[in-house]
Amino acid sequence: MAELRLEQIVAWVADGESVTQEFKLSTGQRSEAAKTLSAMLNQRGGRVLFGIEPGTAQLKGQQVGDKTLDDLANELALIEPRVVPTMGRVQLDNARSIIVVTVGQGTAPPYTYRGTLFNRVGATTHPLSRDDYARLVLEAHHRQLRWETEIADG
Repeated sequence: MAELRLEQIVAWVADGESVTQEFKLSTGQRSEAAKTLSAMLNQRGGRVLFGIEPGTAQLKGQQVGDKTLDDLANELALIEPRVVPTMGRVQLDNARSIIVVTVGQGTAPPYTYRGTLFNRVGATTHPLSRDDYARLVLEAHHRQLRWETEIADG
């Protein structure tokens, strides 16, 4: 778990939700968070903060035990290709914690969650259109080593 400070969380929350940041009240919304993180991997990366009330941006926190973190990790494992996000935790005064899950821009897009490709538009996450999906797959294949990009001997 990455070490975080409460001051950093407060600053992030003050910035609000965006293409690279989303708030979830609890890890009960881990499926929606995994969709968002897969979309962020396909774009510029970003973070999801659990324990923040969307709309009001209040730091509510949640009870966090080993099962909470295991359930979250298991949900994130459904993102393909597999990634290892950074997870951090900050303890609040009320015995509750804020969990932060961060991903960078993915190195092997397109990334899917449960077989579906997602896109981040502003502060919202949507399934990608069929045309956009085809474009991302074509770009991924285009980046791979191909015979026409090799040097010809002789």
